[in-house]
Amino acid sequence: QLPGSLYRLKGFTYTEPHSSMRHLVQAVGMRCDIGLNGDWGADARSTTLVLIGRTDADRPQIEDALDSALLT
Repeated sequence: QLPGSLYRLKGFTYTEPHSSMRHLVQAVGMRCDIGLNGDWGADARSTTLVLIGRTDADRPQIEDALDSALLT
């Protein structure tokens, strides 16, 4: 669930179980879609997310929410 100050999240994630494939993550409000989106090819394998929200977004709250979603 995105904090109310965020409108949208979109990007690619890298995960070990599917290290040759990238995942596309898209979230708007309560809706979140995650799915395989082709192989990495020559692209660097990393997680890159873009977040769109209000200028008064609570960055520490957003970072905590993202950190809590990490798998170890």
